[in-house]
Amino acid sequence: MEQKRNEPTDTKQFGFSIIVPTHKFGAVPTVYKIYFGKKYFIWKGKSLLQSCEIMAKSISAGISKINRGIPIDETDYLYHVLRHIKSTRCTSAIVDTKDVLNEFMDEFDVIDGLAVLKTEQRLLDEADGDVLCLNNNEQAYIPINNIWITQPMKNKFLKWYKERKKVKK
Repeated sequence: MEQKRNEPTDTKQFGFSIIVPTHKFGAVPTVYKIYFGKKYFIWKGKSLLQSCEIMAKSISAGISKINRGIPIDETDYLYHVLRHIKSTRCTSAIVDTKDVLNEFMDEFDVIDGLAVLKTEQRLLDEADGDVLCLNNNEQAYIPINNIWITQPMKNKFLKWYKERKKVKK
């Protein structure tokens, strides 16, 4: 069946089903929330769909481990997501369009990786203490090997992170 451009995309072919609003957002750097029922997970990616496809594969791999009796480390970034999926028998997730932030490219199509990290951090700060948030980390995830968030951007973020005033809802 051919995918229509005016419909969201489902990542089910990559593993776990995540409904992604690709019909509203293109392949641009994005910070977003994935909803697993009422609970949510804050994440980012250079491309919304590609990031969700990777997330779908990671969730499927984690569920497979659990089903084979292999424990998931409590420090794993998907620990709470996987526990929630298993305990509620959640079969799919959705990226809600109201929670997609994607204004991270300038007029020359250069990605502002620092703004991406800061945006993710602000969302994590707002979610601190929220029982509906499934994130396992207090600090935005800083990828090690990627070219769109450069080392100088990572260093600026870490400096900003230490000096920022944490804002709650």
